[in-house]
Amino acid sequence: MIGVHVAHQVKDFDDWFQNFKTAPVRNDLEREYGLKTPRVIQDVRNPGHCNVVVQAPDADTFNKFWNDPQIISALEKRSDEFITPPQIWGMFRSHNLENENESHIGLVEHHLKDFDAWFEAFSIGTAGKGRFSDYGMTAIRVLQNIETPGHCIAVWAVPDEDALGKFRADPRTVAQIEKISAHLEKPPELLGTWKVHQIQ
Repeated sequence: MIGVHVAHQVKDFDDWFQNFKTAPVRNDLEREYGLKTPRVIQDVRNPGHCNVVVQAPDADTFNKFWNDPQIISALEKRSDEFITPPQIWGMFRSHNLENENESHIGLVEHHLKDFDAWFEAFSIGTAGKGRFSDYGMTAIRVLQNIETPGHCIAVWAVPDEDALGKFRADPRTVAQIEKISAHLEKPPELLGTWKVHQIQ
């Protein structure tokens, strides 16, 4: 299975989300194509910006779903809800680390020279269990881009936006990034804090 993030810019998140959850066309076609949408993540700083997270057997299956005439028609009918049309943000393979409550998550983007070497160092070092428990943070998964394996997103369960900023400035984080810098194409980038809305 892969996870596909579909980026949305909507005018009113609450109205859009209610319509999205109950949309019969989406629900029927997801079942037909063997997809599941477990959650929507919403940018804390920009509430109209959200990503729909879809689990799919593979990229070809999702692309067939995304280009199904019924989906295209449904999106056109709801176009007045969007600031810009929905776009595929990325397709990822998930490397799970910990099970944790996901009411809010922090996303940290990485561009790597060697994913496997970095992931080993990350899972033992930065993401080591309890290492950042004083911030209430836990690394829960790494999303690896299926088209560009050196591009990945570290997903952290966080209590709030402040925790992510404090984590980034913590000397231990700075030291760990320096320690694994040989694996990095460039320094990691914070992609913000996101509220998680569970669907399934």
